[in-house]
Amino acid sequence: MFDYSPKGADKNKLFYWDMEGDFTPEVTGEYAFQESCLGTALVFIDGELLIDDKTNQVLSLASIGASSQAQTKTVHMEAGKTYKIRVEYGSGKTFTLTTNDLVSSNGGGFLTIGYNLQRTENDLINEAIEAAKSVEKVVLCIGTSYDYESEGFDRKSMDLPGNQDRLVSEVLKANKNTIIINQSGTPVTLPFIDTTPAFIQAWFNGMESGNAITDILYGTVNPSGKLPLTFPRKIQDNPAYLTFKSNNGHVIYGEDVFTGWNWLMKTWLPL
Repeated sequence: MFDYSPKGADKNKLFYWDMEGDFTPEVTGEYAFQESCLGTALVFIDGELLIDDKTNQVLSLASIGASSQAQTKTVHMEAGKTYKIRVEYGSGKTFTLTTNDLVSSNGGGFLTIGYNLQRTENDLINEAIEAAKSVEKVVLCIGTSYDYESEGFDRKSMDLPGNQDRLVSEVLKANKNTIIINQSGTPVTLPFIDTTPAFIQAWFNGMESGNAITDILYGTVNPSGKLPLTFPRKIQDNPAYLTFKSNNGHVIYGEDVFTGWNWLMKTWLPL
């Protein structure tokens, strides 16, 4: 709400609002609620304070500007029971922490809140296996997110986050008619690529990504795009693998004149 200033707010965009609603879970279990904001926020469930992001805020980075560090609290919920959820929010001007970020100091701030039913990776993979067995064809989406690759930092690994390699392997065993759709901004290790009948590299294409992928899957559009970079099978195939990090601030190009695609052509397609 950086450019939001409701009627009645003062010139500094100081305002408060409450949001409330009902939540009825379909599954009994432990639910983790998470909140972060630029401003201040209190989260209540059935009138009891669950998250206090007002009195003891901790500074964190956000995709735009600064924010409070995300707080997570877990609560047990019963399937079919309705819970009252209320959020009390104060605009960005109520932020209790000091930041030099210009975006953070201008506008109405922001609030993000969500929940997640706590399940183990084994639970999720087993659900995927059973689902794959019950259908004729499978479309399996994998990939990364801005938590793993973004501007301003290097990835710690080229591997897919979490246990996605095992997920893909188990789904392929359960149903050989599986299309893998990978959404990432850079190459990832694909140990399953040789046994995958169809693979789509979908990148990060924003709000219309789902429609674009659907057009390709149903043949409305021919997937004729060219890769703007090379996808190595593993990180050891990269020309800069042995000399990736700097030496006291000095970058060493150990591949010499065979930088980038030149090295790949020399090693993969020797003349």
